[in-house]
Amino acid sequence: MTCVTIYLDNAATTKISDLSLYEYVRVQRDYFGNPNGVHQISQAAKTILEDKREFFAKAVGADVRGTIFTASGTEACNLAIKGGKGDLAVAIVSSVEHHCVLEPIKTYPTRRAVRSNSDGTLDLNDLEKVLKETGDTVDLFALMAVNNETGVIQPFEEAYRLVRHHAKRAKILVDAVQAAPWLDLENLYSFADMMVISAHKFHGPKGLGVLFSRHPSDLVPIISGGGQEYEKRSGTQDVAAIAASAVALEDMQSSRVQNLSKVKTLKTVFMDSLEQEDVEFVVNGNGEYSIDAIVNICFPGVRNEELIFLADQEGVAISAGAACASGAMQPSHVLLGMGLTKSQATSSIRISFGTDNTPEECIEAAQCLSTIASKLRTKRVE
Repeated sequence: MTCVTIYLDNAATTKISDLSLYEYVRVQRDYFGNPNGVHQISQAAKTILEDKREFFAKAVGADVRGTIFTASGTEACNLAIKGGKGDLAVAIVSSVEHHCVLEPIKTYPTRRAVRSNSDGTLDLNDLEKVLKETGDTVDLFALMAVNNETGVIQPFEEAYRLVRHHAKRAKILVDAVQAAPWLDLENLYSFADMMVISAHKFHGPKGLGVLFSRHPSDLVPIISGGGQEYEKRSGTQDVAAIAASAVALEDMQSSRVQNLSKVKTLKTVFMDSLEQEDVEFVVNGNGEYSIDAIVNICFPGVRNEELIFLADQEGVAISAGAACASGAMQPSHVLLGMGLTKSQATSSIRISFGTDNTPEECIEAAQCLSTIASKLRTKRVE
């Protein structure tokens, strides 16, 4: 098997940065104590833990006591949704959310899904219609800031105003997992009661999620035990992962302007190269209102499963969308929610660029994918 040389699946996970990895090893080695103990070794780890909690809180404009560390973005979303459930009956969610939101939302007695427009953005007219029908019975409204499959930036500001106008008691949850490397987190949090990020999306280690909550006293733990994290999430904290994640986020935030410029160049080079090839393709989603780090492309008449497999054999790593435990290739609910047919959805792939990629890689990947897609389509026609 050819070793993967071009990694274009950064929306699934990013490679841990050298700075983050160094910090992880340093803290794991020098501050290995349980931060919940009373002796000096434990208290040294506790100091690191709380220092990094303050960093994360300040990074988004949150309160320290409302900054809760979890083992993943998925757990953080579950804590926000299940642990934040109030005494009202209705949860409203966009139809193109990640499964880490769609699944726990099922614990609500009444769930209303808001349609997506064909460009992947939330249908604000449908949201207003649903809000008028549900009003003060709405307990939760959940919306991802950036879609993980299309890169589309959702109209969270407009949605915020509608929810606040029609459902004043509703809590607003923003899934900022894909947005964290690219958008202003403090601005995002200003439109939320709760927000979630995950470190491995911005070159930190896997296994660290953060939930920011404006009303942490309203949260009920979904994991019981020793009462860590202000009694909101039990379990010994991974201080090294937290410290390494803080370094990674600080690095991404300090170089965000340069990084945005770089991925824009990468996307432009990739798309220009693809357009020069003799292959039919369609971009799924609003290309104007999206982050440049993600592009979703449909190659009509080509099965994405075959395309991904053959690209991998040539050393190009891509995906069809969100990774799941089974690895099964199912039609994307995001693309189906945008109105694509099952055939179009199963002919679509996701390309996600990262700061480690180069323009030369993007040219090579575009040529590789177009060659494979053309051969597969010809084969199907024959």
